[in-house]
Amino acid sequence: MTLDDCGTLVVSHPAHLGFVLVDPHPVAAETTAGPRRPASRLLQADAAGDVWRIDDGDVERVVEFLPSGVRVTATSRSSSDVVAFPWMGLRAARLALSLDGIEVRAAHAVRGRWPIDLVDFEACADGTSSWPAGGAEIVWDDGLSGIAVTATRLRGRTARLEGWHLVRLSGGGTVGYDLALTAPERSAAVHAEHGGRVVDTWRRSRRALVDVIQSTTDVGTLTVAPRAGLVEWSRDARPIVSSPFPSRRAIGPLTTASTALWACVEPDRSDLDQGAVWPTDDNRLAFRPDGSSEDAGWSLMSFDSPTELGVRVSATAEGRRLEAVVFIALAKATRVRIADSAGGVLDLDVSPEPWRTWTYAASFFLEDGWLHLTPVRGAHPEILIRSTAQGLMIAAYSRLSSESTETVWRLRWDAP
Repeated sequence: MTLDDCGTLVVSHPAHLGFVLVDPHPVAAETTAGPRRPASRLLQADAAGDVWRIDDGDVERVVEFLPSGVRVTATSRSSSDVVAFPWMGLRAARLALSLDGIEVRAAHAVRGRWPIDLVDFEACADGTSSWPAGGAEIVWDDGLSGIAVTATRLRGRTARLEGWHLVRLSGGGTVGYDLALTAPERSAAVHAEHGGRVVDTWRRSRRALVDVIQSTTDVGTLTVAPRAGLVEWSRDARPIVSSPFPSRRAIGPLTTASTALWACVEPDRSDLDQGAVWPTDDNRLAFRPDGSSEDAGWSLMSFDSPTELGVRVSATAEGRRLEAVVFIALAKATRVRIADSAGGVLDLDVSPEPWRTWTYAASFFLEDGWLHLTPVRGAHPEILIRSTAQGLMIAAYSRLSSESTETVWRLRWDAP
């Protein structure tokens, strides 16, 4: 646990990319409570020994290090209401709420569905997202990394679950919670399978009067627009994934999706203020038909199975560009199946109401079968799925290093 100049507590662990928990300095009720941009104010901090004291003149926070974890207590100097809003960093987790020792709600965290996605907008608060703080316990559990975060002994009047808050606490005079973190000694950061061959034999072709390149292998026919992305992957003259190239379509706020798949370098997915961003054209990587990794780019691979296609990305972290991301636009998917945080499987419908969730492996039901996406090679591989009224936008993330880094994702087609 660390403390920054704004009085924000940060909990991290090597098995998880980015923070596990961020807790900005609590505020009096009349002050805006926002975890992304906490108010800048003068602080007095004594962070020595087993008790830390942080005071901004309105609210004093005391952090006590106990054998079982950490106790955090915030007290308003004017006895007015005080609000604490710790922010959860686990992206793929099961969230459970217990009241007086009985679990009353539990589900894989799917933002926009569960927990209720209000993100600090009190006027839209749904009563079903608020409970009395006394006797409540909140547990976020990431089964793959082994990290579990538990908030107990909640002090305050009201506890709310919304957006990505660990729990949002408010009450008169004093609020607080006890925090326990369980985590493995090992790090689950690197995924490294072997195998696969770069598809390096291409011929020039035309699609809608635009030059493209094509390759026909055991995996099927691949059509690529080198400056844009994968136009189509088909087998037996039937497309598995396709696009309107060279026309463009909109998915969510993205209006430049012309191909079915492409690769980018993107900012830090764990950044508290910006997070995982929508793709922009200026961050696209070039297609490398021969699989050359001397320069940043992406290529396609085949495996021993004729139903599997690999997407290989080579890039180096530079400046704010820290992630290699493969974007896949699926307009006709009707169901999503994700690996949940406990090692099971969760089915989600594609609906007009937007939602998004993170996972480590995913499957998408198209018109004729299932398309499965899993990591083969990469550091901290994760999949972000955005469901919109226009279809799905999938972003497969892997962390880059200061040296050339290779990432491989596997697409497997499973027809009934």
